[in-house]
Parts: sequence; structure tokens; C-alpha cells
Amino acid sequence: MRASNTSSLTEVGGEYAIYVDPYSIESIAAGILKGLEDSQRTGELSAQRKDWARKFSWSQCARLTHEVYRSAKSSSE
Repeated sequence: MRASNTSSLTEVGGEYAIYVDPYSIESIAAGILKGLEDSQRTGELSAQRKDWARKFSWSQCARLTHEVYRSAKSSSE
């Protein structure tokens, strides 16, 4: 996976993504080459990436958001 290094994608991608500067052609090209040249490592990380991705779901997002709202409400009372 390749992603911008200027957004929240670093949180989502963790250590399993190649981050590039989206405003730099050289950085984007280097990120693509890194992924292509290191295909063995990319294959090794495939299962780990899938496990990492399972941590992010809409149901978990909703549950955590609800907890934040509940906490904020109880602290304001």
C-alpha cells in the first residue's frame, strides 16, 4: 500500500504502508519503486496487513464515538 504522508492515513496504514509526499513526483516515484523492488517483503506483510485492517471497522468506529460522547456528557453533568 502507498499513501500520503500528510494526512490521517499514517494512522490507518501503520507500519504496513509506504508513505510518500503527494506533492512530490520524485517521492511518489520512489514509493512505487520501493514497493516493486521489495516484492518479497510485500508478500510477507500481506497477511499482517489484513490483520491490521480488521482493526478498522464502521461498527468499532461507532462504538468508540459513542463512548466519547457518553464520557463527554457525563463529565459535563
